[in-house]
Amino acid sequence: MTLVSYWTAQRIKTDVELMKKLMIVGITLLFLMFGVLTIIYTLPVLMFCLTVAFGGLGFVLPCINMMITSAASDEERGFIVSIYGTVRFLGVALGPVVFEAWMHAERLMFVYSFILLTAGGLWVLYQLKILSSAMGRRKVVPK
Repeated sequence: MTLVSYWTAQRIKTDVELMKKLMIVGITLLFLMFGVLTIIYTLPVLMFCLTVAFGGLGFVLPCINMMITSAASDEERGFIVSIYGTVRFLGVALGPVVFEAWMHAERLMFVYSFILLTAGGLWVLYQLKILSSAMGRRKVVPK
C-alpha cells in the first residue's frame, strides 16, 4: 500500500481525470479481492487478496486526500482536513474491535466486510461526481 500510495501521489499532481481512473481501479481491486474472500478464505488466498486489496487502497487514498484538500476553500481547508483525519483514525481505532467481534464466524466477517466495502465504494464513486465538479470551479493546488 505504501509503495502504491507513493507512486500514485507522484503521478496524480493536478490531473483530475487520472485521479478518477485510479480511484475506480483501486475500488475495483478492493471489491474483487474482498469478493474472492467471501468464497475462499484460506491463509494463502487471504494473504494474496489482502496484498492486492491494499494495493488498491494505495490508489484510492492519495486521490481522496487530494480531492478533499482541493475542494475545500483556503479558509475551510484546515477544518476539513482535521475532520477527515479524525474519521480515518476513528476507523483505525474501531476496526480491530469490530473485526474481533466478527471473527467468531469467519465467512460472515468477510461478507460483512464486502458489504461495507461495496456501500463505501458506491458512495465514493457517487461523490466523485460532486467533488470533481467542485474542483472544476476551483484550481487544484499542487502540494
